[in-house]
Amino acid sequence: MSLLANECVREFTYKSFSVEKKEEESVKIKIIDNPEAVAYCSILWPSAPILALYLWEHRSELIGKYILELGSGTALPGILAAKCGAHVTLSESALLPRSVNNLKRTCELNDLNSSQVAVIGITWGLFTSNVLQLKPLDLIIASDCFYDPSVFEDILATVSFLIDRNPHTEFLTTYQERSSDWSIEPLLHKWQLACSSISIDSLGVESDIDINDLVGNHSIHFGLQKIFVSNLPWTISSRELRQYFSGFGNIYQARVVFDRDTGLSKGFGFVTFQSEESVNKVLKSTNHTIEGQPIVIQPTK
Repeated sequence: MSLLANECVREFTYKSFSVEKKEEESVKIKIIDNPEAVAYCSILWPSAPILALYLWEHRSELIGKYILELGSGTALPGILAAKCGAHVTLSESALLPRSVNNLKRTCELNDLNSSQVAVIGITWGLFTSNVLQLKPLDLIIASDCFYDPSVFEDILATVSFLIDRNPHTEFLTTYQERSSDWSIEPLLHKWQLACSSISIDSLGVESDIDINDLVGNHSIHFGLQKIFVSNLPWTISSRELRQYFSGFGNIYQARVVFDRDTGLSKGFGFVTFQSEESVNKVLKSTNHTIEGQPIVIQPTK
């Protein structure tokens, strides 16, 4: 496909040897990247290649999944997920039609049609028809959305709304640390979200990529919400869920999910510990029972 006038295109290639298939797998992605652009969403920031690399090294888990990318920008992670077999929806602010059109152009550059990748306008904090009409989601991704404290709550309000509608959904995000004074912890509590960090120490080993080449001198962090407890007695509250699991270690958050219409428990919830050691203790124990009823623990991946 020929390039348009003044169009700056970068190409990324991800390669790994598949032990299962006994062959090398690779994918090429083209994105529009304009380092001189004024618009934030027209620039490839360091967090995006890190998130894309993580998705690539977990590509077998993406096949057939429904994924929403918030604040897609150059859409590197979202395009990669689509090329790995996921059903992807890219999004940018509905107030920035040029950015939305750039996403459509990026899909064209990568030979992805509208049946493979949808492009919509989503303004964080506003629950418009585009948000309400989203198909059930398996994963929400975002890279470097937390760039301005003034939008932190709008982002988390949007994520909280989507997770309430899709309780099994995870929010996977990379972000660049710009100030040690900025924190989302109070907002996580307000919107009943829990977050745990993912180590990126081994990231890139499978693909023979040195992540320091991607990160440079920036400080990049990785977060994921995911600890699932099911088959809970309908009488159990979040406080009682916390009380049960507190024996395994310090808890960041425990939450039972309730139906908004009936007010009754849906029989499942989420628990997040403050250390990986505590999580391992839970997983090693095979007999979890609350009020005489066996409960099911699903580990994070």
